[in-house]
Amino acid sequence: MDQAAAAAYIQTQLDRSNYINLVSFTILYYDYALTFSMEVERFWCTRSLSWASAFFYLNRYLVLFGHIPVMVQYYWDTQRSDSEKLPGRITTELNSITPFRCSALSLSHQYFAVAIQVIVGILLIMRTYALYGRKTWVLLCLCTCALAVIVYGAWSVISGHRSKGPSIFPKVGCVPPTNDFAAKRLATAWIGNLVFDFLIFSMTVYKSFGRDRRGRPLLNILIRDGAVYFAIMVIAGLANILSFYLSPEYERGFFTTFANIVSSTMMSRLMLNLRDPRLSAPHSEARLLTTLRFHHWSDTSDATTLRVVYNLYSLILVFFGGCLHTFLT
Repeated sequence: MDQAAAAAYIQTQLDRSNYINLVSFTILYYDYALTFSMEVERFWCTRSLSWASAFFYLNRYLVLFGHIPVMVQYYWDTQRSDSEKLPGRITTELNSITPFRCSALSLSHQYFAVAIQVIVGILLIMRTYALYGRKTWVLLCLCTCALAVIVYGAWSVISGHRSKGPSIFPKVGCVPPTNDFAAKRLATAWIGNLVFDFLIFSMTVYKSFGRDRRGRPLLNILIRDGAVYFAIMVIAGLANILSFYLSPEYERGFFTTFANIVSSTMMSRLMLNLRDPRLSAPHSEARLLTTLRFHHWSDTSDATTLRVVYNLYSLILVFFGGCLHTFLT
């Protein structure tokens, strides 16, 4: 394959990734615009800063502003003429280190992904710890598992970063290839993240067994939101893991940005749902849980919940099906 054909093939891979990334960035900023008024009402107006609210703000705004360099990495015009860049010797120096700049951007993006998952994991631990009545053994167990996943994930990023940057630059994008060794390390890191999510979900479901959830909207929210979060993250995580094993070198891990954004966005939604003022309304038979109304936890409400969750899962599966079709063709 000559250089022109290789560049075109690389650009095709990056274009597919950029379609996914464009959807991810749209979800991030559109959802922020939708929920900003809820954030002001339920967090800003409390005038008190707790650990939960501090990590909520960190999760919310680190993802919001931290993805700006990621957008630069994905949509950077690497083939502008010298007249459009910096003049003189600076331009030559910048052009000469472009592979290293791409490699540095890629590595910082991987560390950023680890940081996002750490923050989301802390919020999940806090939710589960509160659900179990602040028992010490629960906190120790979850923190130990989380620490193991974090250490292994950081080690996978460091040890798997062997790529020196692309030798052929596409027209748009600054994404170095991921070799087989690095892909396997990063895939196992995401597997560890899924195992931790499964642990959180299992503990949440176990806590709901044998309990009467009628008149307990907070428990209903924890179970419902936990189930939706786990299901979506399993789909996104598996898609990302498969991309590391099956995709060409420039498409490996192209669901990483989507998984991080969806994880962070859903966690913000989960935190906002817990501060719905209607949950604490006394003598209220009908409690509004996001877009659903529950008079009691009954067969009817169960059926309604299942229909909504089923429709949500169907939309996500259609989205991933379209992505898979684009990838295969």
